[in-house]
Amino acid sequence: MANSEVNGRGTLLVTIEELLALGRECLVVDARPYKEFQRGHIPGAVHIGWEDWNEKAPDRVRPILRQPGYWGKLADLEKPQYIDKFRKLGVDRDRPVVVYAGGRSSKGREGRIAWMLIYAGVKHVAMLDGGIKAWKRRSLPLETDINSPGFTSFVPDFKQERRILHKDLTALIDTDLFPRLLDTRSQDEFSGKRFWYQPKKGRIPKAHLVVFNDVYTDDGHNFVGEEAYKSLLPEGYQSLRNIGTYCEVGVRTCTVALLHEHYTGTILPVYDGSIMEWSFDNELPILTI
Repeated sequence: MANSEVNGRGTLLVTIEELLALGRECLVVDARPYKEFQRGHIPGAVHIGWEDWNEKAPDRVRPILRQPGYWGKLADLEKPQYIDKFRKLGVDRDRPVVVYAGGRSSKGREGRIAWMLIYAGVKHVAMLDGGIKAWKRRSLPLETDINSPGFTSFVPDFKQERRILHKDLTALIDTDLFPRLLDTRSQDEFSGKRFWYQPKKGRIPKAHLVVFNDVYTDDGHNFVGEEAYKSLLPEGYQSLRNIGTYCEVGVRTCTVALLHEHYTGTILPVYDGSIMEWSFDNELPILTI
């Protein structure tokens, strides 16, 4: 698999045929919920759940937000426990990785894991177009064994250009450097009609809506093509100096970020704290109309 960097040097999507051609040299990652992984996964795949790599939610937020899956800001991956997890999973900087999930119904899990690995310095990472459904369509085998891929000596090499930190974003409010943010949630979320548990509902000012569901074809498993994706972007996106993306808890948005990079050749930095972290700060503006 080609390098996952931009400027025409690689790809962030692979097909079933390309995955099969990679063979055993590739680390295959199943990003679906663990129970789905247990019921059957691509042979040799390891499981990585996005909820296991998050910062602990602040104690001041509602109790529901302290549960895994409701607070999405990425943890400090330089801590020994996370480096040890990477190594035990067989992650290595030069080993190709293909991540899959269940398509649209997985709500961006494959993209979140793929983005995290690229951010941590893994050079060759891609999402499987069509996910587990594409594998099943080919009547390819599944297994239920839990694999042990071997211990590596992986050391993270963080790519800071792929991430937007809350402190850096808020420092740019009311300046010309504040990025044009792509909000990848639903129309109802964007308009402030959902969800009840958020500290405040609505969107970050000047955000442009790119609905996550719209980056999939009607089957809900494959991604749309390049032109269909670009039609979702704001007019003049090519000339924007500062751009980024967010969602509710930084999961759906990672899939869109990698698809954006695949089709435009431009890195789309992810604000992984997303609307949850933004809305927790009472001093920050949020729009509902």
